Amino acid sequence: LDKIHLEFLREIKKSYKDRGDIKKMQEENFKYKEGLKEHFKECFEKEPNSNELLKFRLLKEQEDKCIYSGKPIDIHRLNEIGYVEVDHIVPRSWFKNDAPSNLALVLSSENQSKRNRLPYQYMVKEQWEEFEDRVKKNTKLTKAKN
Repeated sequence: LDKIHLEFLREIKKSYKDRGDIKKMQEENFKYKEGLKEHFKECFEKEPNSNELLKFRLLKEQEDKCIYSGKPIDIHRLNEIGYVEVDHIVPRSWFKNDAPSNLALVLSSENQSKRNRLPYQYMVKEQWEEFEDRVKKNTKLTKAKN
């Protein structure tokens, strides 16, 4: 099997150890995604498309709850139109960031309430404190979200 190995300038400047750490992280991420695909197939008895896999990944990271309200999300309703939406935590119109660290799976009603604002801009104080607590206690969320 032939391989093509590309290194970008930003990678070449890194030490051998740093490049090894990046490679290890990429391999772990690949294994994690493969595990998610298998878990999805067990739940739904089909291969996920990219949107389904993203929703499933966010759902599992958020412990099967809407990250904003804390209400449970029914896994079997993920593809139901109008039930859940993938939200940009920092609105996409503000900052074109589609990275998983800026995405959350939320109930559609929460996303409609949030609109084009940051979470703390639409939540009342008690909601914000509960949201902060939920995020801080969740060890599955990426560090970038905390």
